[in-house]
Amino acid sequence: MDRFLVVRQQLIGLLVVRQQLVRQQLVGLLVVRQQLVRKQLVVRRLELIDRSLGLGSPPA
Repeated sequence: MDRFLVVRQQLIGLLVVRQQLVRQQLVGLLVVRQQLVRKQLVVRRLELIDRSLGLGSPPA
């Protein structure tokens, strides 16, 4: 195989690996974001329950 073709194949391989890593990072970030949003919703619900029971501080 020609040297140029070998280098070209290696570059293509690196680009594919890089693309996969970027995708994995994006998916990971989306999962973390989703978990944070869920936790915020749970905290808000608990605050509303506390307020309705007269336990929490009044809304600002």
